[in-house]
Amino acid sequence: MNFNQKKLPHQLNIRARREQKVIRSIRKILRHRPDITVRRTDKSKVFYAGNVTIFSDKASRYMIETDAYQEISNERCILSENLRLVTMLLASLLKNRAINHEQHKKMSPKIDSLELAHLHFIPKPHKPDTPLRPIVAAIHAPATEISKFLNDLLAPIFLRVARQTTFIN
Repeated sequence: MNFNQKKLPHQLNIRARREQKVIRSIRKILRHRPDITVRRTDKSKVFYAGNVTIFSDKASRYMIETDAYQEISNERCILSENLRLVTMLLASLLKNRAINHEQHKKMSPKIDSLELAHLHFIPKPHKPDTPLRPIVAAIHAPATEISKFLNDLLAPIFLRVARQTTFIN
């Protein structure tokens, strides 16, 4: 306990204890309700509580309709496959002198922090039928450094071209 810390005003202390009880109560209920999922939304500081099956069905439907994602079976090691392909591509580009050693080094995957890119969903409770927003987390994927390199290379060109065609009303 920090003795130099100011005490909370009495009313705030009462409110904090009441909210702590509410949180404990919610946790207790959720422990016994595996059919309920709780997710944080991205646009507001609220939580979404919904049926796990409905949430899962919406996610599955999105994956089927877009046909842009696939569920990975446990048999294959996709991360090592992706790493091997990225490494082979960079080696080929270096060998054919399409890139130099410095560029190769900048685009090479950071082995110590690699993660497989993955898809998750965030609910949009402010919209009818609470659709899901797909989020692809790929910040530590094998091809991320290539993406960063190309972005740094192409962004100034894009901005220069876009500036000529953009107007402000």
